[in-house]
Amino acid sequence: MYLLLILAVALGALKNVFTKIVKKKSASFCDTMKMNVITFAIAFVVVFFMGIANLKTFFSVPWILTICYAICTLGSQIALMKAVDMGPVSISSLFYSCGFILPTLFGSFYYKEPINILHCIGILLIVVSFVFSAKKEEGKKTNFAWLIAAIGGLFFSGMVGIMQKLFTNECVFYELNNFLCMSFLFIIVISAGMFFVAKVKTGKSCEIVNAEADERTFGSIFKQYGFTVALGAVLGLVNKTNTFLSGALPSVIVFPVINGGVVILTTILSMLFFKEKLTVLQKIGLILGIIGIVCITIGKVIIEVAL
Repeated sequence: MYLLLILAVALGALKNVFTKIVKKKSASFCDTMKMNVITFAIAFVVVFFMGIANLKTFFSVPWILTICYAICTLGSQIALMKAVDMGPVSISSLFYSCGFILPTLFGSFYYKEPINILHCIGILLIVVSFVFSAKKEEGKKTNFAWLIAAIGGLFFSGMVGIMQKLFTNECVFYELNNFLCMSFLFIIVISAGMFFVAKVKTGKSCEIVNAEADERTFGSIFKQYGFTVALGAVLGLVNKTNTFLSGALPSVIVFPVINGGVVILTTILSMLFFKEKLTVLQKIGLILGIIGIVCITIGKVIIEVAL
């Protein structure tokens, strides 16, 4: 089970890397909606072929929860996109990552999942590591609109975790793959609708922008859409793995470890592949994040031994 938790962290970091690459090719809201349609269509295909064995039960999903999950998933991406456009990327991502606090508290209070002092210390260290890892970018001003978008990213990302928790605990008789596929279909429909509205409003073709490619060659098309397709495949795996783990392990383990681990691993991958340099505070934040994850893990072991 804990190997699957490590896989979830690795997939989350890989998703961030692909998102960063794809984001360079998206220059407008219209482009982003087009990218969402492609990525979630690929995510749908991946999850569909991972286990939709009985098509008769495909539509037998908890519809209200499915729609809420789709809205929160799409809302978290749009809020993060807006926050990044209007304010510092690092601090916007910091708000988004801290959304794990909501499902962690939800699991503790609603499902009475045990929590001890080491869990609290670990969560605190991970939050501090987020703060230390934030590097304010020059040339961008923080404003009230950015703050709303950043808080929206925190809220929606946290609500996604709560929806995952509710599904795996309250809807165990439903198929996880059916739930995710229907959620992806809703996201595709909503994104497609927003894409066509934006296209009509702007009167543009809404092609994904690639400044490096002036000719429509095979290489340029691959650069435009190849990583978008890869992102969709990883996105499908991330949603399935995280949703499964949210029911298999306590919230105080799953959400802090996944979110904290993803931030740490993404930082390391950014240093290796994008040659990003860390400040002293960011290095301290990286160390604190690792210590925080260790504290949460030790706290879990203590609870299991006590039981």
